[in-house]
Amino acid sequence: MTRTRRISVAIFVAWCFAMLAAVPASATPIVLTVGGGPEPSYNQLSLEKNVFYLRQVLEDLGAGGWPQDTFFADGGAGEHTVQYGINEDDDLQFLGVLEALANSGGYNGTVTEQYRKTELTGLKGPATAAALTQWFNTTGAAIPAHGELLFYYTGHGGGDNGRANPPRNTTLSLWDKPSMTMRQFASLLDKTDPSVAVMLVMVQCHSGGFANVIYKDGEPRNGLSKQLRFGFFATSASRIAAGCTPDIRGEDYREFSTAFFAALSGRTRTGKAVEKPDYAHAGKTTYMDAFTYVLLTSDTVDLPMTTSDQLLRDFSRYDSSASRNRSRYTTAPTTAAASQPVTMSPRLLPANARYSEIEPLATPAERAAITGLAKILELDKTDPLAGARALLDRVDRQRRSWSAQNQSVDRQYETAREKLRHAVYMKWPELADAWLPANASLRDKANLPALKSQIRAMPEYKAFTDAAQASQAQQVKLELLERKWIKAQRLIDRAETVILRANLSRVASPEVQKRFQELTEHENGTITAEHF
Repeated sequence: MTRTRRISVAIFVAWCFAMLAAVPASATPIVLTVGGGPEPSYNQLSLEKNVFYLRQVLEDLGAGGWPQDTFFADGGAGEHTVQYGINEDDDLQFLGVLEALANSGGYNGTVTEQYRKTELTGLKGPATAAALTQWFNTTGAAIPAHGELLFYYTGHGGGDNGRANPPRNTTLSLWDKPSMTMRQFASLLDKTDPSVAVMLVMVQCHSGGFANVIYKDGEPRNGLSKQLRFGFFATSASRIAAGCTPDIRGEDYREFSTAFFAALSGRTRTGKAVEKPDYAHAGKTTYMDAFTYVLLTSDTVDLPMTTSDQLLRDFSRYDSSASRNRSRYTTAPTTAAASQPVTMSPRLLPANARYSEIEPLATPAERAAITGLAKILELDKTDPLAGARALLDRVDRQRRSWSAQNQSVDRQYETAREKLRHAVYMKWPELADAWLPANASLRDKANLPALKSQIRAMPEYKAFTDAAQASQAQQVKLELLERKWIKAQRLIDRAETVILRANLSRVASPEVQKRFQELTEHENGTITAEHF
């Protein structure tokens, strides 16, 4: 009896070890950071600082021990790679005027911008297509099954050269060219094990195009990728993004990842404490909490989006029979996965449903985004969606009106510039040629005071500076108008996400619904020491 019990225990212990061996071992997530621009003039200091900030955020969240591979600009090879600004004194401001006379596009900033070697350490190499391809062929391919990859891109991006509507195949601007398209990047992700979860944080212009890596070859018509890929993008595929500046003051950096990472870590890149958002009162800050924080606090031209936003706009749809206005999006389930037989409900929400209809369907973060943006925009609390739509219409009308004004102001500036240019070059023709020794002599510090005094005494100089100030004031008005439009559009986008999610189960296949659930679950995750 005793011997039988011992044999049973031995068998049980062996079975336990066998079961443990069958469970995939959790691997520490790998961080792959790519940053910089195609040439030094696009390697703004803010991009370098973004890399430093991510490293600090991971440290703050207990994930500083994660393996981190960084490819930045030229990989540290050059001495004049990172662009930074220096403070303008009166001499530099005056030289800026001379630059404006020589360049029809206006002062291009070359006087106050300098270059230095990157201060990033531990770089794996340059941010080139070849280096990234090699990384995915080796390190990426070696990530163990059920591992995790966090990919952060802080650089520049281009639009969809194929001019697809909607745009999808946008690009990463890599060092010394060529650029890498979204589809090419998706093929690199394919080199990793299909069970590896990939999280993307991308802040470049047109970054939303890379949300399409959730599909095979980046194409919805090819169906969903075998691999789970989720992420957060500074703006949509059709728009530029904020954030590239040579400014040396960290507090002046206003771009997507600055606010996103601050919300996750609880402090800004300058060390200032931030109250970590927790809109669901769950005792933690999720990625969606951080994303919502960006929507509410970012005063930029960014129109952030997520991977689940992309899926909804490709596979869900609105009630097309409603008499109310349609959304700016055109979404119809036309891919193979979406065309599978599904149970259709007679009740789909329209694109411009009232807030009272969708409020019960919204997540806490979505409600916080909608009501918070409505408060910022001073919209009617009873139906902020209607108010936001009306605001968008008003801003569009103002844009058209102000566009004509802007053209008039620009013409006046250009006329004043040409008159001053003619007056200056008639007296100092050598200033028109940057390579003449006499030009350098006139600009020399010893001769500059006299040159400044004489040019500033010209009547054409005052007319030029007045026109320049008027042009700058007009630009400020247009930027404020654009930011108001952006906030209203962010509100509408969150409302449309709620509507499309509610409609998804009525129009999409089980496969698409399952992937959407997986995406949202991961988008509501958070960074710990072991996982993201």
